Amino acid sequence: MWNAYSASYIKNNKTGNRFIMVISFLAAMMLSLVSGLFYNLWIDQVNQTIAESGTSEVAFTPVVIAYIVVFTIASLALVMMIHHAFAATMTNRIHQLGILQSIGATPRQIKSTLVNEVVVLSLPAIIVGSIIGIGLCWAVMSIIIGSTANLRDYTLTFTYHPIVFIG
Repeated sequence: MWNAYSASYIKNNKTGNRFIMVISFLAAMMLSLVSGLFYNLWIDQVNQTIAESGTSEVAFTPVVIAYIVVFTIASLALVMMIHHAFAATMTNRIHQLGILQSIGATPRQIKSTLVNEVVVLSLPAIIVGSIIGIGLCWAVMSIIIGSTANLRDYTLTFTYHPIVFIG
């Protein structure tokens, strides 16, 4: 019954669903882009330290601290963007959820239904957004690497660690 309810809601509420999917896509793409850029800039910092001093110990320089602060702020902003998109669509459904509760749906069943809807709507958008974000990161890093090649004594390549993707 709950799967049929969710499927019916997803099928009949295209505007709200598109809104959730677009927000999830944009947030995942931007988060993937920002995290990839900061990871590559951090790798560049490590390579630069190795080239200058011969050691791979990277201290928390102001640049590294700035990377961490900006990345944290960007991550929180994008997560809040997704949260508010879901909150906006749930606010429109309060009447409908109240009816479900009045006919015997438990809070656990309602929460399970909403979580399933969120996963169905946002997971594909998040995956596609992350992949496109990685592609954009590669393009930006290629431009940076190409334009700064004569300023470096070391080779810089694009890297994207799987932990960055999972994060």
